[in-house]
Amino acid sequence: MTSPQDLQKKLRQLDQQYKDVESLWRKIGDNAPENVRLIPDFLDGKSTYALEMLNENGDPMQVYMTEEGVLLRLSNGQLLDKPLTPTETAQKIADF
Repeated sequence: MTSPQDLQKKLRQLDQQYKDVESLWRKIGDNAPENVRLIPDFLDGKSTYALEMLNENGDPMQVYMTEEGVLLRLSNGQLLDKPLTPTETAQKIADF
């Protein structure tokens, strides 16, 4: 069983992840597609948040903030090979 302290720690981590992803959304600004939403998700078996967006064909892409940078999961379910900076991410999303 999980202790209350462990649950509090996990909730603080999820809250920070939510804020990080929300901050990335603001940084992307006008480059973000209209159909973006913040969703709960799993990455590497852990609970997290992602920005999910659909392109004009309805293909999804999820964007995750990690300690290493920004990770993109494409519509085929695969993650990009390396983490990106928020600026690189904004450009990828503009091209999406």
